[in-house]
Amino acid sequence: MASDTYGRQLIQLVANAEHEVIVIAPFLTLPPVKRVLDACPPDVRFTLVGRFRPEDVRAGVCSLEAAELVLERGHMLEVRANPLLHGKLYRADDECLVGSANLTLKGLGWAQASNVELLLPMKLTPTIERFEEIVLSRSELLTQAAIRDIRARARDLPDLVAAPSEEEPLPEVQSWLPACYTPEKLYDVYSGENEKRILESAAAAARADLDYLRPV
Repeated sequence: MASDTYGRQLIQLVANAEHEVIVIAPFLTLPPVKRVLDACPPDVRFTLVGRFRPEDVRAGVCSLEAAELVLERGHMLEVRANPLLHGKLYRADDECLVGSANLTLKGLGWAQASNVELLLPMKLTPTIERFEEIVLSRSELLTQAAIRDIRARARDLPDLVAAPSEEEPLPEVQSWLPACYTPEKLYDVYSGENEKRILESAAAAARADLDYLRPV
């Protein structure tokens, strides 16, 4: 989405919270986490759940600095890690945003080249409650020690290989056109039969074609 509509929706949702905010997103980065935290009223309990796999941390799509920022804000805030997380849920009391957008600048329309996402406003339902219960029960509470461990494991991973850019030109394909305009002469030259009866220029052309085709 090109505009910041979803980002503004999320900030408004969090700002209106009276009791609890739960943010569940596999990928999250520091700037949007800080914006959401700044919008959250100080007396509201805040829970952030991300994937926090070392691979994701190394790739820069799940920020340990964001987790540390949450933990620094106070005792009513916590961070949890669920390595199998894929769903996205933003809830403030019984108001929710559910859809595809991660807690990233591109996901929420806060980047120039933002993703095309979907976030639907809805009331808290039994299905959402069940999803939230599963996510929280299968997640690990992140402490400062756990964050240090994840950071160390991420640092030990091999260098990531960047995916080819869409602007990167395709490899050059060598073009070929037959030099011998009498295809049956290819067999004569290949087999050695009747080659003496072929003009030398035609035989040379046939040999050039065979060099390219490399028949077995």
